[in-house]
Amino acid sequence: MQRKAVRLLRLNEMSLKEASTASGMSIASLKVNVHRAVKSLRKILGDRSEP
Repeated sequence: MQRKAVRLLRLNEMSLKEASTASGMSIASLKVNVHRAVKSLRKILGDRSEP
């Protein structure tokens, strides 16, 4: 679910409403899944936002 949410919202640059319609997930669920995916990636890759 997280991968699908990231793909739709970040890679395909869909709006929340478009991604919700395409995936059948609620907007709240999409937001939660993207947040969790980004959090997991930061943990795996290390937070590289700081120099």
